[in-house]
Order: sequence, then C-alpha cells, then structure tokens
Amino acid sequence: MMTKAETTLKQALVALLQTHPFWGQLALRLTPIETRLIPTEATDGTHLWYNPDFMEGLSLKQAMFEVAHEVAHCVLRHCGPESRCGWREREKWKLACEHPTNFLCRDSGLIVPADAVMLPQYEAMCAEEVYAKMPDPPKAPKGGCAGFGNQSGLPRDPTATTLTALDWQIAVQQAAEAAKARGSLPAGLEQFVKALGKSEVDWRSYIRRFIQTCQSADDYSWKLPATRYIPFGLYLPRLLGERVGTLAVAIDSSGSTTSYLPAFIREMAAIHEEVQPEQLVLLYADAAVQKVETYGPDDVLDCRVKGFGGTDFQPVFKHLEADPPLCLIYVTDLDGAFPPAAPPYPVLWVVPKGTTIKAPFGDVVEVHTHVNA
Repeated sequence: MMTKAETTLKQALVALLQTHPFWGQLALRLTPIETRLIPTEATDGTHLWYNPDFMEGLSLKQAMFEVAHEVAHCVLRHCGPESRCGWREREKWKLACEHPTNFLCRDSGLIVPADAVMLPQYEAMCAEEVYAKMPDPPKAPKGGCAGFGNQSGLPRDPTATTLTALDWQIAVQQAAEAAKARGSLPAGLEQFVKALGKSEVDWRSYIRRFIQTCQSADDYSWKLPATRYIPFGLYLPRLLGERVGTLAVAIDSSGSTTSYLPAFIREMAAIHEEVQPEQLVLLYADAAVQKVETYGPDDVLDCRVKGFGGTDFQPVFKHLEADPPLCLIYVTDLDGAFPPAAPPYPVLWVVPKGTTIKAPFGDVVEVHTHVNA
C-alpha cells in the first residue's frame, strides 16, 4: 500500500498530465525517491527526491507546483552534470535560480505559493543575470531554495539512466508538441520552448539522443495503466520496459540536402547497428513515396539515393498511418506541403544549416552543408 506522501506525489503527477501535460510528461522522466535527508524536495536532473513529511503536508495544487518547480530546474539546466553554475558560489546560484524557475511556472499557469522567491525586478532575467545583480551575500529566502546543492549522500536508483542537457532539450520539444496538440501550451511557455530550441548542438549527438528519448517516452502506456495504483484511484501509465520498436527515416533527396546525405546515411547505419530496432523503415519520397526499404536489427543498410522531383511530406505520414513508428526522422529542406496535423509520434526534421522555413510541428536539427561525407 502506498504511503500518504506517495499518494500525494502520484496524484500531483496525474493532475499535471491532465491539466498541464507539458510539465506532467517531463515529470515522468524523473525517478522519485523518498528520503528524510532533505527538508523539502531536490533534483539532480535524473532523480526527484522528496521528504515524505513535506509531501504529506501539501495540497494537490501545491504538490503540482513543487513537482513542476523541480522539473523546471532540470529544463533550465540549473542542475545536473552539465549545470550552468560553473564558477559561481553554489548557495547564491541556487537562490538566483529560484527567480526564473518560479516565473516560468507562473507563466505556464501553475499556482505559485505566496512566499515563492520571485522578486519583480528579476522578471525576464536568466539565472546568470539574477546572480550578477543579487546582493552578496544573499538573504535566506523565506519560501525555501532550490534543492540541488551537495547531493553526495542522497539515495539513488542504480537502474536510472542519467539525463543529460541534450536529453532534456529534446524532451522539452516533444512535451511541447504533445501539449500543443491538446491545445494546452500557454503562450509564455511556447515562447520559452522556441528560444530553448535555438541553441546549436552537434547533429549526430542530437539524432542519437532524440531516438533514445523517444524510446523512454514510449516506455509508458496509457492503454495499460499501472494496476498497483488503481485501488487508490490513480490511473498512471505503465512502464513497459526497455524496447525499441520501429524507427522510420524519410529522405527527400532534393538538391539542398544531397551534400550531407552520405554522412547522414552513415550515421543512421551506425545508430541502426547500435540500437538494433525491431525494424527500420527507410522511405524515399518526393511528391509521393517512391520507394520503401525495411531492415531488421541485423541487416546492413544499403541506401543509394536518387534524385526526385517536387516535395510533398503528406504521403510519408499517410504511409505510416497503418503502423505508426516509434519516431520519424525526415531529411529535407522543409520546402514542401505539410500534413494538416502533427502525427501521434515524435518527428525530427534534419535540415540544411540556415534553413528559414519553419516546420509546423516536430523538432528541427540543422546540418552544415559542408559536412564531410
């Protein structure tokens, strides 16, 4: 039987998934651990530690905020192995991080406690700017401070996969797409997500982490709820376990993409060999799907690209309707007709560097056209 603290946390997760799906989906990526070694909550970007006495005393709306608050620290890279803290004094950095975190939660429609640390003069500032303007030493906050200081003595789940900054960046884009599809992504949060997506990353790393993140997201199924929570009135998605289903790759072999296609194909071949999905579906398309190749986990990719005519993305999505993949990676210059709505799976557009056309859904990663083949 779950404790009161566990029930409060699970109810908060369900409520976030229902009313704030952006935060709810991201919260599911953290591994919750109960401990009395901290006074409230803490995170390292992978775990969500919570004090059971603190959690038990929260109302549902308060618990929703506290969970989203910790997730926001992960999203903003305030903590974790790639924290933006750098050389800064840790306690002052923790306090500086409270302001942008709480403003972000407020802008997304969450109810922020009256004693939350969010002075108006620091609104619209990042943590680094707040840190530079804060008095030194800072005053202890009335409403508590971010829990990502020294965590060396806290319990950890040895099976939990450490989430990197790139993992969180991809997860944010995917959660935003899912929330937009439900019409529940606040304007302020949408602007934040767009700004976050502008940071430049290595395209090879991005593609790998994108697939891994899709795999993690696909591990949860609402069709098969976790039965252990049903007696408590909690319908949470069931963790299906480690698996990789079907990966789909679509290639629009227009002139602007051919310069980096050999390098992309080599990278996909290496990923296919490492990940070994149940199958990889490779589609060649222009205004129609011209060719489909299916590879098993042990097959060797043989991708010889030929030039086609105009571009229409809709036939590829139509082709995948009968058997939706884990995710779709589409190599194109984005100069074509898009489907009217986003599909029920994540999409990554691999485009030439400097592409100005905006995709109506999905993530976008740019590739330098001079990349070595």
